[in-house]
Amino acid sequence: MTLVEFDQLVAALLKSQGGGKQVRAEVRRAFELFDADGSGSLSVDELHPALQKLGLECSAAETARILREVDSSNDGVLDVGEFAELVERVERFQGKSAAAGGKGEMDVGVGGGNSSVGDDVRKAFALFDKDGSGGLSSRELSGALSKLGVDASTKEAIAVLRRFDADGDGVLTLVEFDQLVAALLKSQGGGK
Repeated sequence: MTLVEFDQLVAALLKSQGGGKQVRAEVRRAFELFDADGSGSLSVDELHPALQKLGLECSAAETARILREVDSSNDGVLDVGEFAELVERVERFQGKSAAAGGKGEMDVGVGGGNSSVGDDVRKAFALFDKDGSGGLSSRELSGALSKLGVDASTKEAIAVLRRFDADGDGVLTLVEFDQLVAALLKSQGGGK
């Protein structure tokens, strides 16, 4: 084996092990879960549900942009190391790593999304999401506001939806609904 062949072998081994960096076990498990075709990499189609489990509601175009941004090898897919880097970025953004001493758990369970969303909010969201779409329409939000003690017309519900619909897709995701609930509690002096 020549030195060049040895370098290529080492590079391939490092890439298969996450680029030589230590990858947390739960991140590796999540990667394997989302690697639907078992290729050892995540395509844009496989990355989309992974981002949703991380609490990011992204369009296909946004998912492709995120993949390009994190794809340090420029091969159009994410290996486990690149995926781990993405998870770390998201956790830093969400404040999980600092709060958990750098060892935050990735929530990949059913009903996922942002793991900082409380169980009560998750249950309420599931109750109000009548069509099971994973998002609250203006009609569903109107019913939710009523149950939460807010008397709002359809027009007012649409205004609330627009205010809290961070990604502008016309529905409230679990994370966006959590922000609405937090604002309601704060306005009523409850806090979260």
